[in-house]
Amino acid sequence: TQAWTTADAILGSAELGLEPKLFAAQTLRNKIISDFGELGELGALSLRDSVVAHLRAARRGPQPLITQLCLALADLAVQLEAWTDPFGDMTRTFLSDPESVSCLLEFLAVLPEEALNERIILTPDFYAQRSSTLLTQRAGDLIQLLVQCLQQRDLKADAHTRVLVCFTSWLKNGEITLMMIQATPLIELSFAALKAEDSAVFETAVDAVCGIIFETQVDRDDDPNVVQAKEAAVEQQLVAQLTAVAALMRADAHVADGDEERIQGYCRVFTEAGEAWMYRIVHNIGVFEPLVAALVDCMRFENLDVIAMMFSFWGTLADRVVEYTTSCDPARRTLVGVFEAIIDITIGHVKYPASYSTNDARGGMTAKERDEFREFRHNIGDVLKDCVRVVGQAKALSRPYGVIVAGVKETAQLPWQDIEAALFALRAMGAEVDPRESEVLPKIMDMFAHFPAHPKLRYAATLVIGRYTEWTYEHPQYVQFQLNYIAEGFKVREVAAASAQSLKYLCQDCAKFLAGHWTDLLKFYSEVASSGALDENDVIDFSVALAHVVSA
Repeated sequence: TQAWTTADAILGSAELGLEPKLFAAQTLRNKIISDFGELGELGALSLRDSVVAHLRAARRGPQPLITQLCLALADLAVQLEAWTDPFGDMTRTFLSDPESVSCLLEFLAVLPEEALNERIILTPDFYAQRSSTLLTQRAGDLIQLLVQCLQQRDLKADAHTRVLVCFTSWLKNGEITLMMIQATPLIELSFAALKAEDSAVFETAVDAVCGIIFETQVDRDDDPNVVQAKEAAVEQQLVAQLTAVAALMRADAHVADGDEERIQGYCRVFTEAGEAWMYRIVHNIGVFEPLVAALVDCMRFENLDVIAMMFSFWGTLADRVVEYTTSCDPARRTLVGVFEAIIDITIGHVKYPASYSTNDARGGMTAKERDEFREFRHNIGDVLKDCVRVVGQAKALSRPYGVIVAGVKETAQLPWQDIEAALFALRAMGAEVDPRESEVLPKIMDMFAHFPAHPKLRYAATLVIGRYTEWTYEHPQYVQFQLNYIAEGFKVREVAAASAQSLKYLCQDCAKFLAGHWTDLLKFYSEVASSGALDENDVIDFSVALAHVVSA
């Protein structure tokens, strides 16, 4: 219990430096969270007055001490019911002095976060009452205070940043609605801060803008006037702001240098907007086309983790396009072009990097990176399926077909990775392609014999055959070639597993065309199974393939 008075005395000492005072402030905060019951009401009020005095004394800094003192006060405010008006008391104490305003803004910024601090144990009823007193009932006053701070010219240089941090904290907590801020400079402040060189300010701005966008979503129980106001804010204000952000992103030197946090921030903003305004995009593409263009640009980034955050958006957009538009709609025509671009971009992303097969010690990919890349390819395959649903199978298949044609014609110049990526895209699209498709797939299948001799290409092409065996059933003239192609793959160690898998599917779906090959298949099975080239699972796949033929 002596920690209360000892920490308080250290904080009040004029001789001691930052380190002991910071330790004392942290100690007080931890005591307030863990041992609040030791104080009693009068002791807690006395401690509050003392910490406020320490905060006034530390108003010129350093900032870490100010933050710890504000956290201690916020934790007191959350638990101390006798402190009836923390917002008003702190405002009256610190707003009149320009040097102290940063302390007030810091306290107000951490207050919503500490109200949710899981280390502070409160009953549900007390928490609901206290949260209403501290936050909900004061949200309008906070907006007025922040606007007042923006208009004061005698504040510290970083005052606007602190206003932004405070605003973002309350916005994330759900205490601020779009209606409260629509006619204030806070929206403009949030978007303007995206230009900041400082990464912390930029990240705070991203949080603020995402919070503003979230508040524009229409709820079922919204009043019609609120719905109309939200629609107007989006179409008349926020779309224009985001169009400017898109131009900022394209010209940002940090983005050009591959700054991952900066890239992720921009993508978060545009993805949040796309997901919040999905219905509006489909029904009013003319207004939202700049936003969609920015989302396409985000897909071009090389950072695979950033791209992955957008997969859900493209899937949901495809659902809405198919559900709400017809081939004659302007929105459908525009978005077909968008999804065609996404196919091309995706094919580029699934290309094996040049370092994929090289040893890590020589500067190649690590085993973990290779696993992550394989997982990324698997997940982005769903985006390609979504593209087929919007674009149509012939147009969708023509995109990888064009890459394959270029690769076969220019083998010496085009790396094998380009053709393999196109083959991967073909396989991913398979679930959305009708087995009776006869415009593009026959052209692709006719090119298999002309592929360069590379195990990765052979592997990918063999898996494509296995994916389209239902198509082969409708086009039996390809059965013989595909059977021979698969059989040749067993001779290549890296391709054997793919050959076993694809043979299983070919025999499953085209068994009636393979019954006449029984003797040859059985002989081939005996040779391959006894060679030791296949592992147990591959031998089982081959056995299942034979069983389908016996069934036929």
